Amino acid sequence: MDDHIKSILLVVDDESSVCRALSRMLKGRVDEILSAYSPMEAETILKTREITLLICDHWFGQGQPLGADLAAKWKDRYKSIRRAVVLTGTDISKIETPPGVHQIIAKTVKTEELVEALGL
Repeated sequence: MDDHIKSILLVVDDESSVCRALSRMLKGRVDEILSAYSPMEAETILKTREITLLICDHWFGQGQPLGADLAAKWKDRYKSIRRAVVLTGTDISKIETPPGVHQIIAKTVKTEELVEALGL
């Protein structure tokens, strides 16, 4: 009997190029990678799939919730999420890491650093 728990990564970023780049970086390290291009689309996926890993952009635009807040909320609400990481293009030192978020990382992250943050 296989005790392997399927790892499903959800990448949430409004830039499709970022989602594609992250998918390429992590292909073969997780069982499945899904992309959402808005917080609303991410919510739909989270309600229907057993997401185990989450990468969320921090900035979705004026008037939108911040990714660190979303990731913390989703990690608390969806118990299947083992690790939540937030990526940002802004100064990391200016973003407080909320409970439930494992790490906040610059979008210029190297593959190995991201793999480590996700616990892969």
